[in-house]
Amino acid sequence: MFIKKVVGVTVYISIITLFVFGCMNIKSSVGNKNIEKYFHENVDERYRIGVENYVFLIKNHQMELGCDDLTSDPMCMPLTTSTATGLVFSSDENSLFVLTAAHFCKSYPILGTSEIIYGVAKDQERPLYILAMDEETDICLLMGTKYNNEAFNQIKLELNVPSIGSDVYTVASPNGVAGEGLRPIFTGKFAGCNDINCMTTIPATFGSSGAGIYTSEGKLITIVMAVTTGFENLVLSPSQEDLHKFILTIDSVIDIYQY
Repeated sequence: MFIKKVVGVTVYISIITLFVFGCMNIKSSVGNKNIEKYFHENVDERYRIGVENYVFLIKNHQMELGCDDLTSDPMCMPLTTSTATGLVFSSDENSLFVLTAAHFCKSYPILGTSEIIYGVAKDQERPLYILAMDEETDICLLMGTKYNNEAFNQIKLELNVPSIGSDVYTVASPNGVAGEGLRPIFTGKFAGCNDINCMTTIPATFGSSGAGIYTSEGKLITIVMAVTTGFENLVLSPSQEDLHKFILTIDSVIDIYQY
């Protein structure tokens, strides 16, 4: 209902590389009963929101024909075609809403297979489904099940443009690296926004796509979209205005944002 059928992403194509495919995938184990306690006791308060709401994203293709028993034929094993990062933007009693980059959500069909997106949040894996996507601004919102033992922060948007040079951070899975109890944190400086993009100086590469970029107070500025080729410390992102419009359009129909 909210999907805009617009091709392309308005960025500086000549200097950036879009993140489409992750290079490796270390899947977190499922159902760690002590994970909430672990993160409560072992997270620096400066990064708590990003750490607790981090999501590792995996896109698999599964053979559809002749694969009733997935363990009997190696050809029937799911094929991981890309990974990315996301964040739990909000959640209610039964559902969670994951924000990430649209170029990860976009379908790349492989003949004879079905495409499934999984999200690992709080080290628990669950399938996710596209709720809304805007390819022009490269923003996607996924929806999935929230388990009984999970609690997430309700993300607040940074409505003002941060000062150039102010501290920012992200929690991401570059090159698809992820694991139980692991939360790679990357820090940098805010470099400004215009009507098209925001820019930050944060290390990033394939698999970092969709990671939230936060202020030092834990407010969400934008997400990782692209990086300069040959210098993976300069990140381009959707503009704050585009992210706000995307969220508020969905929120007008489905209550996902706590003002």
